[in-house]
Amino acid sequence: MARETHPTNFSSGTVEENQADGGLAGNRQPQVLSQPGLADLPEVVHGFFTRQGGASLGAYHSLNVSLAVGDGQEPVAENLGRMRQALGLSGLAGAAQVHGGRAAVITSPEQAVLADIPEVDILVTTVPGLGLLIKQADCQAVMFL
Repeated sequence: MARETHPTNFSSGTVEENQADGGLAGNRQPQVLSQPGLADLPEVVHGFFTRQGGASLGAYHSLNVSLAVGDGQEPVAENLGRMRQALGLSGLAGAAQVHGGRAAVITSPEQAVLADIPEVDILVTTVPGLGLLIKQADCQAVMFL
């Protein structure tokens, strides 16, 4: 049974104001959705982001967080920073997922860089405040607490 999600806007504007221009203007903050079951756990910081509130322009006019599609490093870094700030995290680490079973254990903040950790599908961390970024297109993410 699917659970209802509740949108939360971390900008000073309302969800309606952010959606007035499609929410894709470069000066807007990301729209973050939360899952109530996870929101009840204070030690679990989580968020599901929409395309809205990104710094990317042109064909990537959204909250694009991938360098693999041709977007520039500057807007991708800005978009990741907006996501990190919206969740109150010290950093974000992402993976270049490959539909396999390899894991990466992140033990220091220095491992969270703009480039994705190559060829892994599982991210684990021991670093408080470091977010683990899972990007989805054609498959679903699984989170274990």
